[in-house]
Amino acid sequence: MLYAIVEGVKESASPTSKGQCPFCESEMVPKCGDFKSWHWAHKRVVSCDAWYKPETEWHRRWKNVFGIKNCEVILIRAGQKHIADIQTIHGRIIELQNSPINLETIESREKFYGSNMIWIINGIHFIENFITYPTQGTEFDTYTPEFEKFAKMHGFTPKYRMLGEENRERFKWKRPKQVWGHAKAQVYIDFGNEFLFFIIQGLGTSNGTGANISKKQFIIEHGGDESLVSTVINIK
Repeated sequence: MLYAIVEGVKESASPTSKGQCPFCESEMVPKCGDFKSWHWAHKRVVSCDAWYKPETEWHRRWKNVFGIKNCEVILIRAGQKHIADIQTIHGRIIELQNSPINLETIESREKFYGSNMIWIINGIHFIENFITYPTQGTEFDTYTPEFEKFAKMHGFTPKYRMLGEENRERFKWKRPKQVWGHAKAQVYIDFGNEFLFFIIQGLGTSNGTGANISKKQFIIEHGGDESLVSTVINIK
């Protein structure tokens, strides 16, 4: 977790601090290394939120973009209590999913958070199996890191497609994660570049349509810190 309660206040980890889990109230210890974002861990194995899974640097970077007030937000609804990864300033829930997920988990989270939620999936694990291409001819260039480098080397500024009906892209997904076909909330896939791929049709199938949305645009729309957009690009 990025935050714990320190002397009654939600705070980031620091080397000498002592914290308490805001959910289960057990003792937490700071993890302050040189290579990963500083974070907290339970001192002992405890029964915390049943939905909680070990986090990666990818999770922590995305949470940082939305800040201390808007991530790891405890919500209580219909007698249940869970920690939302991100609750935006507009009240939207963003759930970050790095590991494989089952149907029961998708359905239970969407039921708990309601219609005002979206998923961001870490697509780096299946990037080699996911190919996109324009639905029709276009004068704009398709973004790739290689094309960006080529443009800089040859002294010109590429013009990328903007989001719009006419700029939807087809995708081919080899060995798709079929369970996602049951999701009712919006789903965005993060392949590690400057964009999120928003699934419009065909989620969980081998063919469908979507659109690239810049991470900066997404962050601005949902009230995050746009100056931190570079921290959610090319996460190792």
